[in-house]
Amino acid sequence: MDTVRFVGEAVAAVVAETGEQARDALDAIDVRYEPLPMVADIADAIAPGAPLVWPAATGNIACVAQHGKAAAADAAFARAAHVVALDIMNQRLAPSPIEPRATLASFDPQTSRITLRVSCQTPTGLRDELAAEVLGIPNEQVRVLVGDIGGGFGMKTTLYPEDVVAAFCARALRRPVKWTAERMEEFLSATHGRDLASTASLALDADGRILALRVHSHANLGAYATPAGVVIQLLIGPWVSTSIYDIDTIDIRIARRAHQPRRRPDPTAAPGGRKRSTRSSACWTRRRARPASTVSRCAGAT
Repeated sequence: MDTVRFVGEAVAAVVAETGEQARDALDAIDVRYEPLPMVADIADAIAPGAPLVWPAATGNIACVAQHGKAAAADAAFARAAHVVALDIMNQRLAPSPIEPRATLASFDPQTSRITLRVSCQTPTGLRDELAAEVLGIPNEQVRVLVGDIGGGFGMKTTLYPEDVVAAFCARALRRPVKWTAERMEEFLSATHGRDLASTASLALDADGRILALRVHSHANLGAYATPAGVVIQLLIGPWVSTSIYDIDTIDIRIARRAHQPRRRPDPTAAPGGRKRSTRSSACWTRRRARPASTVSRCAGAT
């Protein structure tokens, strides 16, 4: 890959016996970046001529969900005695669980089965995605065990790159591999929520009865789709928008916008040392587009 698409995206992983060894190896990796045109908020992302995160996502539109009947809503608004409208901005939120994410992966060569002990709210979904979509193996060859996750808030509902690295390395090295997020890493790289700009309107008759509800929203998806970032707004949002009210006619449209700062690694930069221990159990990852002194830690393996 020659392009990174958001600040904090990982570009390399180091597996070592100890955290100190992993840090030393990580510091030997030299990644430099060429800045690319970027946008940082929804208004800029949907502006004409905005730089595209993905060429296939024209206009930076990742997906669109529509619910209700737009034509019926238009007719209701046309005959309404009163119309009220409100612009709403749900600010971007970074979840901060009591316990950061952690993954312990092991591999049984007798059964060719990977076991993941992970803090995840949807273990079967994580298993299916890791097995079938990432590793290309049957689901029964991956077992996911979940205990108390220490808070999730929706951000622990998906497969993360660190889970993939731990599982892959455990199978390749035939040794357990453990990764644990640091607090700042969790703040920066775990799935954020909301960042939703909406215009909501109500059509009412002369007695104040609601004839129609119209909500048109733009949601910041970022560079990649994740279940936590997509499901809540696309699947849950339309069903809770009407709240406790009896509204016959709705027109709800949610457009997911793909946009994030982007940078391209410099291919002429010295690669530095990239040796990996063949007996490894702790892993660290270098995050894309961060200062050289900032790392993402995978520590404490046994």
